[in-house]
Amino acid sequence: KHFNIHDLINLEIDELKLNKTHVIDLEKNEKSQQMAKSIINIAHDFNFKIGATGVESLATWEKLVNYRCDHAQGYYICKPVSAAAFNKWIGINN
Repeated sequence: KHFNIHDLINLEIDELKLNKTHVIDLEKNEKSQQMAKSIINIAHDFNFKIGATGVESLATWEKLVNYRCDHAQGYYICKPVSAAAFNKWIGINN
């Protein structure tokens, strides 16, 4: 399916996702870095929040923070855990 950038104006959304495929080689690939920065800037220009998936290293996390990505998920931040382990991780006692 083709996507016309003009369609962003009419979408009823408030957040975009920067997919793992654009994040996975962010540390070493200059084109991926340029793409991530551009997508984040476009999202912010439209007053969208932007989240990134596939953050698997400190270097990738730091780049996304530098690019002003609003939030992220991936193995660097937290590996998949049970609900009880997650609650403990964020400080909720059962």
